[in-house]
Amino acid sequence: MALLTSAWGNPASSRYATSNLLRLIAALQMRDHFTHNYAKMQSRWEPKVDSVRGVTLCSVGLGPKYEAGLNSLRTVASALGFTRMLLWTQQDFQSDPLYEKNNGRWAALQNRSLCTLRCRPFCAAFKPLVLWRALVQYSNEAYVVWLDADMLHQPQNLSGLNIGLVITSLRHRQWDPPACMSASLVAPTLDSIYGIMHCPFQNDCTGPLLCMRNQDNHNVNLATLSAFRELVRQPETFSHQAHLHNSAIVLSNTEVNRNFSLQWLNMALEKPHAFCSSHTQDQAAFTILVGYHAFPVLNTCARFAASHGHCPQTWAMEDFFRPIQENMYDVVSSFGPLPCQKTPCVPK
Repeated sequence: MALLTSAWGNPASSRYATSNLLRLIAALQMRDHFTHNYAKMQSRWEPKVDSVRGVTLCSVGLGPKYEAGLNSLRTVASALGFTRMLLWTQQDFQSDPLYEKNNGRWAALQNRSLCTLRCRPFCAAFKPLVLWRALVQYSNEAYVVWLDADMLHQPQNLSGLNIGLVITSLRHRQWDPPACMSASLVAPTLDSIYGIMHCPFQNDCTGPLLCMRNQDNHNVNLATLSAFRELVRQPETFSHQAHLHNSAIVLSNTEVNRNFSLQWLNMALEKPHAFCSSHTQDQAAFTILVGYHAFPVLNTCARFAASHGHCPQTWAMEDFFRPIQENMYDVVSSFGPLPCQKTPCVPK
């Protein structure tokens, strides 16, 4: 204050101080203008994470190989935006009350899993169990995400990946459902990822079929279809429908999704032979059930291929989630009547 008073006391100093003050004001105005415009530019180009109460990561690892996968998930979970984890070893899984109460049925699943083309322990029926448990146990969390224990292939490729941004992309993507679908089955926006359409094994996402179909009952065989026929909306056209890949599942914590997880689990416990009969096992039952509920599903195959030159390798976390985070996907109706179907998997 003394310096300022002495400067104003001298006319020459006064003019100098006034000049400096004006320059200071101009600089501050320029800074504020730049900050304001930079903030506008950032808001325009940088994705923002919606307010999400919390996201629980769940997975199951049975045996040393998959327990190592759980440890890898633990190391990256926080950086990816997860706020809670429910990662089960075999001991955790077999200590769950629903395992202990249905021990004989789980034994049937395990015995059956050893007889199929792909030996998934318990035919991977632990997926719906841990999903349901997480949805119920952490009801204050907004989302629950399943990741296969071996889904983390290259941690160095996860830079910039964030589950909050994936969910934001999902919430902001409008879906125009077919007119023939019941309004009670659809929502104006998406809030869950029920797996994604399985891209072609040939790694060709530029051909006429942009996803893997159930053609010739390859992915879902007749034994599975017959056992769960009450859940198959159109058996005669099922082979033209897309098979779903569920190495990752993102469920909003709603009653609909809690019931969905429990229904998927009951398919395994009530009909273990049928659940395990198809070589895709848990995916076969999952594909049937998602179609029965007519949930919208995501197709990342074509858009990802257009920018990368190949299909996304959706068994790897980065290729599963990054196309969704970056809006490189289409939303299609799941397996309603063919005239209403938007999936490119229907032959022309």
